[in-house]
Amino acid sequence: MRRRAWIIFGVANILGCLFTSFGSLESESVYVRFAAIAGTLLLLPGNIFSQALTDVTWSWSSHIRTFYLVVFLGVPLNAAVWLLIARTYRLVRRRVKLRF
Repeated sequence: MRRRAWIIFGVANILGCLFTSFGSLESESVYVRFAAIAGTLLLLPGNIFSQALTDVTWSWSSHIRTFYLVVFLGVPLNAAVWLLIARTYRLVRRRVKLRF
């Protein structure tokens, strides 16, 4: 991927981690809820897997914080998805150029 794409990926994931760490859906404040929802949306699709793992492991290891699972599992999964999409885009773009 190009440098600009990596910068966008890094900024989106850093903002997602920051919003997720500051946000809470149980708060009465609209700003705190917005931060939780925005962080979750910025960290998709890796956040889905880390949240599912948190729900599974919560019963036997409550000391693991959700934030650590998001950072160490969600961000690498997001990077893998970004690389897969970039590779697919390049492949489709090459094939379309060859046909015309």
